[in-house]
Amino acid sequence: MGSARLFRSRTLIRVAVAFFFGLITGMVVMLLWTGQKMDSLYLERSALYYANNQKNKEILRLQEELDKDARRQESSEEIQKIQVDVISSLRYGQEEIKTQVESLVEPFIGKSVTWISNNPDLLDTILRNRTVFLSDDNNRKTEIRLQLKYIAFIDSTLKIWVEAEEKAEADESSN
Repeated sequence: MGSARLFRSRTLIRVAVAFFFGLITGMVVMLLWTGQKMDSLYLERSALYYANNQKNKEILRLQEELDKDARRQESSEEIQKIQVDVISSLRYGQEEIKTQVESLVEPFIGKSVTWISNNPDLLDTILRNRTVFLSDDNNRKTEIRLQLKYIAFIDSTLKIWVEAEEKAEADESSN
């Protein structure tokens, strides 16, 4: 009975030691396997952080370029010059009409191109049925009626085409 008991206790100890060695071996294998997985995940995370930082730098660079372009475009979107073309059957006074129209629209120099292109009726209101007077050599004044025909924006130049008719002709054509 004593040897059976001893045999049982030795077997029990052997089973317990084998169990603990198996447990330790399993833990080591599991640690190595999960450690390798964790290392690959940390490397992937580092690569993603690096790629994210590169993209953020690129986004910031592109935003700076857009800001520069917007500032450059804002300065070029102001009207710097006004060019007037007179459409008329009159053989005289076109330069004088042109000068008077330029003086009428001179306040638009320095204004935003988009503001004027969104409100073209403003120019039309200024020039619609506007009467200007031309003086000839005999100090006789001729009444000229203006009509806005076309407007165009070429870079920072506002180009205006104005139709000019002598008032007597305009009255006859309306009847």
